Order: sequence, then C-alpha cells, then structure tokens
Amino acid sequence: MTVRDVNTYTTLQVKKPTTNKLVSMYQRSTGIILKKIDFKEDDEIITIYSGDFGKIDVLSRGAKKMVAKLTPSLQLFNWIDFEFVNGKSLKTITSATVLNNFRKTQEDIFRIKVLMKTVKIIDKLVTEPEKDSQLWEFILNFYVVLPNIKLENDEETQTLIDFFETKVLKILGDL
Repeated sequence: MTVRDVNTYTTLQVKKPTTNKLVSMYQRSTGIILKKIDFKEDDEIITIYSGDFGKIDVLSRGAKKMVAKLTPSLQLFNWIDFEFVNGKSLKTITSATVLNNFRKTQEDIFRIKVLMKTVKIIDKLVTEPEKDSQLWEFILNFYVVLPNIKLENDEETQTLIDFFETKVLKILGDL
C-alpha cells in the first residue's frame, strides 16, 4: 500500500459517518396534537406537545388530500407515536400511529370543552420547544383521567379548566 492508497483509504473512512447523519435526522417521540393550521394547498402545520421535545410544529405534506395516509392519525387531541425529519425551516412528519384518541372524552360536551380550553392553555403558555418531563406527565395523565372525572355542568367544567391552568402555571414557574 502506497502513501497515495493510504490517503484514499482514510478519505473513504472519513466519508462513512456522513451517511449516519442522514439516519440521525429522523427523530421519534410521542405527543398530543394541540392544533392544525392549513398551509399551502394540500399541507397542514400541526402543533404537537411532545414528551421529548416540548411544543413543536411539524409539516404534514398532502394532509388535505383524500388519499393522505397520515390524516386519520393526525386528528386533534390524539396521543400519537410519531417520527419526523428536520427540514430547512420546518420539521416534516413522516409517520404517526395513534396511541389513544380519547374518543370517550370526545363524546361529552363538557369534556370537549375541557379539551378545547386545555389545548389552548398549553399552546398559549408553552412558547418554546423545550422538553419538560413534569409538564408532559401532568398533561398526559390529565387527559387519560379526564373520561373518569364527573362533569355535569359548566361550573364544574370551568373549575377543572382553572385547576389545569393553575397547575400548568406552577409547573412552568409562572405562579
């Protein structure tokens, strides 16, 4: 092996990790879908509160097309296991599986009101994509327990919403 061959060999060895960077661009997490915004003709920007990344926005390409494979998984309030890739300006979701759609919670008008208000609270109070394990556990546990909470009127519903907001503020250190 000559010096020239050694240089070629080491150059090839240096280039191999570049392919690993492509693999590491894909990231996986679980999260709850907070909101969806129409973007361009067929796309949507979906805001997800994730256990690993905090609040993030991801692009769902072709989400409004009839044959979009991810659309059933990317409904509001769904708790999903998802994978995304970092793009130039936005992350793009590549796969999603529903872990819990909280269907029982969405069958009652009072619980729907709680869902709507609490996702707005999260969206308003959490501004940065920063991981917060305590907040994630509280949010997830709240939504899992919500179907079992007795709600019979607007007053009870508002009390629960106020509790949620107060707890989120305490966790974030704003109260």
